[in-house]
Amino acid sequence: MALQPLTPQPPAFVAWEDEVTDELGAALDVCRSDAQGIVEAQAETMVSAWLRQLDAKTAAALVIEAATPKDAEGAAA
Repeated sequence: MALQPLTPQPPAFVAWEDEVTDELGAALDVCRSDAQGIVEAQAETMVSAWLRQLDAKTAAALVIEAATPKDAEGAAA
């Protein structure tokens, strides 16, 4: 697998991603680095939220939903 150079993100996206990270950290009561890791792990959800022009709070809620493991049987044991 060849490494590809990173494409710089537009400043508006970087600012929005920063807001989403702050919202996520506050919602989950986690440190900033943990919130950043969650955001980075949910890159597809972030891009989708950006393209849909969602605000940071809504995007953070979607990231939380996407990052939350689903119970295979639909109920806690």
